[in-house]
Amino acid sequence: MSSPLPTSGGYVTPEECYIKLIDHLDNVIDLCHTLGHLRKADETAMSDLLAKGWHGMAAMFDMTKKQVQQLAMRRMN
Repeated sequence: MSSPLPTSGGYVTPEECYIKLIDHLDNVIDLCHTLGHLRKADETAMSDLLAKGWHGMAAMFDMTKKQVQQLAMRRMN
């Protein structure tokens, strides 16, 4: 479920889309790290592996966020 995007003169702007996407990616990164920490607390070998996986996913989403930021910078210049 998505919330409506802000408009400028009735039209959605690419800038607003980039801002919202980057915000969502920040939230995903935080949640992946949180799940990793929660898994780590279980103190089993499988939980440790799953924790590393969640932290790895956070790193992948962080790389994605950086690429989106670069695209947004080029768009806004």
